[in-house]
Amino acid sequence: MLESLAAFARRPGSGSVLVLVTGFVVPPPPVGGGTMHLLGLPTLCPLRALTGVPCPGCGMTRALCLCCHGRFFEAVTVYHPAVPLVLVGLIAAAVYGLAARKPLPERWVAVYAGIMVALLLGIWLARLFHALPMPPP
Repeated sequence: MLESLAAFARRPGSGSVLVLVTGFVVPPPPVGGGTMHLLGLPTLCPLRALTGVPCPGCGMTRALCLCCHGRFFEAVTVYHPAVPLVLVGLIAAAVYGLAARKPLPERWVAVYAGIMVALLLGIWLARLFHALPMPPP
């Protein structure tokens, strides 16, 4: 059993599967946001903890957890609007890696990463200039 688990862990896509399963297992934040954090932990974002300013990815973990529980609208509107692309990326990496037994092509990853960086920076600037709401602390 342990050997088969270790073999699965070495397969491309297994890390994405682990992230998705963890998002499903961890209890989501309460409905409507609030100050409740995942597992009752305080914010893990050092920028927000030190300055009160959220980082470009603030709210992404809670949003992904909500998506894994089927609460897509709340994930996008309360926590982070880019989470659907993260979810699609994780699913694509898991399916492709497990089916093809190789990681996603580097070109795909580079294009996806470029899109995500631009999107995260755009959302961050929109939040800093109050065009988008900040995620709950």
